[in-house]
Amino acid sequence: RDARKEHDPNRVHSGDKAMLLFTFGRKHDAGFLQVVDTKPGQRLRLTAWCHAWSNHNLPGHEDCFEDGRCSCGVGTVPGFWWEDGVPPLNEDPWNDAKQNFLFAIGIDPMGGADPYSDTVVWGRAAYIYNTYAQLEVEATAEMHLATVFLRSATQWAFKHNDSYWDDIVLEEVDEMSDERGKPRVQYERFYILLPQNCGKEWALAAVEGSHGDRRTVGYSADDAGVADLDVRNVIAVNPGEWPGNLREFFAQYYEGVNYIAIEATTPQALREALSNPFEPSPPSGILLWQCDPRWKNEMIASQGCSLTLCQTGCWISASAMAQRYYGIKDDATPSSANQALGAADGFSGCLTLWSGMKTALGLEVVKKTLDDDEAQQWLDTGNVCFAEVEPETHMHFVLVTKYQGARFWMHDSYKNIEGWVDEYYPGVESWRLVRPFEPEPPPPPPTSENHIGLHLQTMSEGWDHYLANAKPRVTKVLASMHDVLGALRACPETKVIWRHVDNDTGNVWGPDPQTGAQNWLARFHDSLLEISNRVAQEFPHLPEPYFYAESINESYNSNAPDVTHAANIDIEYIHAIEALDLPVKAAVFCAAVGNPHHLYGQYELLLPLARVAAQTGSPFGYHAYWLANPEYGGPDHLWKYLAGRWTEIDDVLRAHGVHVRWFFGECGGVGGRSGYHPDGTGWVSLNANSGWKDGECYAGDWPRYLVDLMRFDELIAERNVTHGDYVVGGTPFTSGADYTGWLNFQLREEQFKAMAAALLERYERV
Repeated sequence: RDARKEHDPNRVHSGDKAMLLFTFGRKHDAGFLQVVDTKPGQRLRLTAWCHAWSNHNLPGHEDCFEDGRCSCGVGTVPGFWWEDGVPPLNEDPWNDAKQNFLFAIGIDPMGGADPYSDTVVWGRAAYIYNTYAQLEVEATAEMHLATVFLRSATQWAFKHNDSYWDDIVLEEVDEMSDERGKPRVQYERFYILLPQNCGKEWALAAVEGSHGDRRTVGYSADDAGVADLDVRNVIAVNPGEWPGNLREFFAQYYEGVNYIAIEATTPQALREALSNPFEPSPPSGILLWQCDPRWKNEMIASQGCSLTLCQTGCWISASAMAQRYYGIKDDATPSSANQALGAADGFSGCLTLWSGMKTALGLEVVKKTLDDDEAQQWLDTGNVCFAEVEPETHMHFVLVTKYQGARFWMHDSYKNIEGWVDEYYPGVESWRLVRPFEPEPPPPPPTSENHIGLHLQTMSEGWDHYLANAKPRVTKVLASMHDVLGALRACPETKVIWRHVDNDTGNVWGPDPQTGAQNWLARFHDSLLEISNRVAQEFPHLPEPYFYAESINESYNSNAPDVTHAANIDIEYIHAIEALDLPVKAAVFCAAVGNPHHLYGQYELLLPLARVAAQTGSPFGYHAYWLANPEYGGPDHLWKYLAGRWTEIDDVLRAHGVHVRWFFGECGGVGGRSGYHPDGTGWVSLNANSGWKDGECYAGDWPRYLVDLMRFDELIAERNVTHGDYVVGGTPFTSGADYTGWLNFQLREEQFKAMAAALLERYERV
């Protein structure tokens, strides 16, 4: 990973960061390789700066342990020995530690990628600790490709085996290389590069402004670039008037040029700018031009926007530069950021959604502020700001990474310059404070391992004893919202899912998703407010969220457009719940068993919803029924198509880097049959009205049903072990008063007690 100067300047030889390769509590023989183009017969020289932090808890040297400046064998001072000159081993751990970390660099003149090949030419190896030292090796290329290797090898599994690398250079050398092309006397050069179409008055202004420092004034970018690598400064005046990208021109043809761009509207402004003390700043390596020919005509990846990156890509470009700054994506570009945001539904029209930046780009906008002091305090923490500049003409954002006094240093993707804000804009209207997004760790698992809760249409007798004794991880209530409070009284640890029972979804499904979601929430909005306040009063220390409010029941089918529409309603429902700013979360994707279709990419249609659900902590639900025909069945039967279809969906989401939590708002055995058609295709027919008491299901055989419920609990537990503790559990359908119906599904106090006994026995035994 990156070792950044802002965190520890001793770990960086030059610039802003170095490379760190490390192992923790184990040995390694590892490093980096790169294949480069060359030509046969060319002499190559590879140089690299490197050092180690080699730290372990050695007896008698406890003061060194965990000290970032202390390496075992040398302490806090620099340590360097060539391989053949290191003190020999003598069974003194402190002395022997000098031989822990060996560095070497090599060139394979054949262009191979095997560091163990006999063709690799290795330079002299050395033990290097605490401060940088340079290694060197030369070889003559034998092919059109050559490979360079950076290698570190440790002898012991110290707790901290960290190798740092910086300033790696591969160069062509010959007998004349040190003299050819260089002036007799080396001095720092400044070349004022004027646009080729400027008039005489501009040239005179440049000469007058540069006269005191004897700078060179000219019109040729090639002349500006030719000089000694270490001492070239090119001040490009109004570079936007050149036909191409000057910064990229120098980066490609005259590597090492310190490129500085300045803007001047008049010759007088140019004279004044050049007359000021000039303090060049090296290019940051993060500046990106939104009008770069490679992506300037790329459309914003939003169906609601018809503009290009060049036209309105400043925020996207600032985001890509921030990714580079933080090391989130070192090769980020406006194009890569645009495409990632588009894939994550990270736009509203042409505007970037802050929520989309989290998962798509790994960036979080913490807040907007108008206070310059607050922005400076934010920059002091090593973070960056997006500054809104030039508000009187159009909304434009630049990336700000540092300040000096009242001045702010910017990276401007539109002008393609790095410089002080006040040299190019009247000022900053507002700030956005930006940092890397670190997802909150998943909440700790409940105190109980029990994944089998209750599905309470009404609070039938014995429910409270089950919750208090079995302590299930999840419980679902469908009656009064005040029963949420009752469930928490019986078991504060349980995750309560509340479903508003209303089968009239006409004004929810039919309108656009946002309107539909708002219509659904309006039906129980006041109840949400009331019960969340009641829970807060009675349980002041209960962690948030207090409970979860389900979305529309079983709105997903196996038709792709309907799946997309249902997912969009759920997305808007999550946003609507979040906008209430209550300690309540949405519970979404309450899909009937067997939906969506396992073919035709329908699982991928859930990705936009899953990303929003993961960002907000809104769990996915599924109705995990299984076939319980007396002749066969159980949770394992057709697992990935019925009771375990959620695992298949989850695998697809995880493959795209999205992790959601799961619960099963309905589950259990139902009647039906499965088999194969004469053509060999399988079929399943479930009877949604056939519960465990029905002859087509378990025929009232409760002990057999209990075995299958325990097996379902076991399958959930196994998934949690292998994939992370992210499945809360399920609630077998159903229990409640007779008038609620579903009589052949009903679980009563007798079944509650049997489930509690079986679960307590299982987890006590485990």
